Amino acid sequence: MFLLYFLGFEEPENLQQLNVRIKKPKKDVAYYGRLVIRQGFHFLKVMGCDTQSLRIIHSSDTHGWLWGDPHIPQINAGFAGILAFMRQQRILNPETFVFDSGDFIMGNGLSDADTDVPIGQFVYQMWDKALKADHYYDAITLGNHDLMLEDSLKYLLFKSDVATSSTTTNEWYKNEDKNPGERWRIIKNGNLTTLVAGFMYNFNSQDPLVVKDFKAVFDQDQKFKTLLQNEKPDFITILIHAGYHQHPENAYFMYQGIRQYTDCPVLVLGGHEHQTAYDYKISTALINGRLKWYHREVNTKWEGIFTDTYDKNFVYAETKNYFRALSLIDIQFESQKSPNGSKIIKSVKFTEQITNLDELAKLSNKQTKTFLNPFEQQLNSTIQAEVKRLDLLTVIGKAPMNYIMLNPNYLTDQSSIWNLWFTQMVPMILYPSGKLTNKTVHFLGTSFFPSDIVKGDVLKNDYYLTIPYTQEFFVIYRDVKAADLKLCFSQMNKKSAIEGFMKYFDLPVIITIEDSEILDVVCTDYDGTRLNAKFKEHSMEYTHESFGSLSPFDIYKQYVLQYFQ
Repeated sequence: MFLLYFLGFEEPENLQQLNVRIKKPKKDVAYYGRLVIRQGFHFLKVMGCDTQSLRIIHSSDTHGWLWGDPHIPQINAGFAGILAFMRQQRILNPETFVFDSGDFIMGNGLSDADTDVPIGQFVYQMWDKALKADHYYDAITLGNHDLMLEDSLKYLLFKSDVATSSTTTNEWYKNEDKNPGERWRIIKNGNLTTLVAGFMYNFNSQDPLVVKDFKAVFDQDQKFKTLLQNEKPDFITILIHAGYHQHPENAYFMYQGIRQYTDCPVLVLGGHEHQTAYDYKISTALINGRLKWYHREVNTKWEGIFTDTYDKNFVYAETKNYFRALSLIDIQFESQKSPNGSKIIKSVKFTEQITNLDELAKLSNKQTKTFLNPFEQQLNSTIQAEVKRLDLLTVIGKAPMNYIMLNPNYLTDQSSIWNLWFTQMVPMILYPSGKLTNKTVHFLGTSFFPSDIVKGDVLKNDYYLTIPYTQEFFVIYRDVKAADLKLCFSQMNKKSAIEGFMKYFDLPVIITIEDSEILDVVCTDYDGTRLNAKFKEHSMEYTHESFGSLSPFDIYKQYVLQYFQ
């Protein structure tokens, strides 16, 4: 700002205004200063100085939340306000990069409520507009929810530009040597260049895509090595739809893969777990401990970037779900480069910025009422009109209390959403929907409840928020020996997790069952697949059949209509 003031004008409202100003014929010192800025704010580079900082803006797991959160009034920026913030931040700092790590649909009525079209169609249309309209996002990748529904995936691939605008390094068309998006992407903003990859964890996609194992990419993909050599990026950005709390080894594996070839900064931006995460100055010994399983180890021979305990040039971050927050990552570089010529990170500042419109405008030095440009205003109007058309704010019930998803006492505490499921919804709604002959056991995987149930009004939109699984169904294994189930279940439940968010939720219940009991085991088809694999592993001959006709979504909806009135 001091430089701009010295050259004779205040900060421009936008680039168009800046272009108008520098057309003035008077060729004084201020004129030439403006000309430098018009050419890309390269004044510092022209003077022989190197860029010493950058800002990263990151989002993930937005799941159709384009209109704020009616249960959290301060989360009100919506997609349009968030885009306005990104646009303004680029004006303030040309070395701003904006990324998203996937899962654009499933979890909001804007995505799921219109049953006449593929799930997610409207949401993809809004992202299409944003990706075409202006320089908002630099790179995005896809998540598992973008790949799990056949009709939605076909819309995404063949009727939307979201897939082609994505970076999809390990997603391929079956039997074809091509990706749905770009495999690698070079992004240049201001004086900085980044090489971007986009990864999906090992997931069984619907046709016509296949997700390849990402572990071989950096060693086998010649394009990565060619871009690294020819483009000489200032930093590498890895977008990965995989979480850090349960599986940090995914990020570590990619980091060490890159470190075999370069010492430049590596920024891994994750998603999938819906939680904020930030990690810097990560112990190299800890990373190598996690990588022992893969017989890999970090290459620490690069001079200038390693301390006795960590790599200065490795940062991990992950962003809260539903556009409730953005991750702002401000990186300062040292004045000296490494012997290999790479930038060295001096410091990192991580901010979890809630998406409140007033706050975003203030951070951009703007007034709220003039924050959105005409495109953003029109986009917001389109989104609000769809909310109204789908009646998403209609009250359909009253929750008597808050039911918390991340509750450490997930089974015993009545304020736990899992307790509500196991003690109320399952016995009252699920079990009567099918035939049972033995003592019944039910277990459930983690992805079921992505959010809390808020005390008070239950809105139509909350159906799609609380259990966004309309195409999942239940199966039953009959006449199962309790001893067999306990053995298989204990092996399925080995993964640790963040507090209150375990892999399977009724382990204490199953442990207390007598080995000699004969059980009916009810679970979703998703969990049933894992249980069936364990039965086969131990040569146990159990088969399953469909149970009832309700989806998890149906169960929650019926419970609200019967008991939340």
